[in-house]
Amino acid sequence: MNQNNDAKIKCSNPEHFDDVKFACFNESCKADRLYFFQCIKNGTHISHPQNQQELPFLFEHIQRIEKQCEDLIKNLKKIIDAAHQQFNLLIEGIRSKYKKSKQEFLTLNSKQMNSFFTQSIQFNSFEKIILLQTQQSLKDFQDSIEKSLSDLKLYFHLVLLQNNYI
Repeated sequence: MNQNNDAKIKCSNPEHFDDVKFACFNESCKADRLYFFQCIKNGTHISHPQNQQELPFLFEHIQRIEKQCEDLIKNLKKIIDAAHQQFNLLIEGIRSKYKKSKQEFLTLNSKQMNSFFTQSIQFNSFEKIILLQTQQSLKDFQDSIEKSLSDLKLYFHLVLLQNNYI
């Protein structure tokens, strides 16, 4: 027998004793999303019948969201990995351009020495700019993550998870 058809979910209304038969997929609906026939008779969800589905569709939806969630996580990790690679390129570029020992400097020809010396004089300006840009970018990124955590109400969920309540 199909697992979806075996699922028994009680209506959240304590006065109702029947099992849930429907799910509401209207994003702006404020009523309980899982309900049965009596809830419809009471007028719940009548303003958006096009968004009502039978219970098996809920489980299909949950499976789709589970896959989409994993895809999103993979994409976010790819983005961070790409940023990390770019950051490492920046670090290596700075190191190769500005970090020279006296011995390395003395192996350069006079044109290379002059170029390196000019760049080294401008290093302080570059350092201030790159630090400010990187700090601002990181702050913007952290603020964006903070907003996502708040908008998605993930703090409460993470606390429950850390305390083994989920």
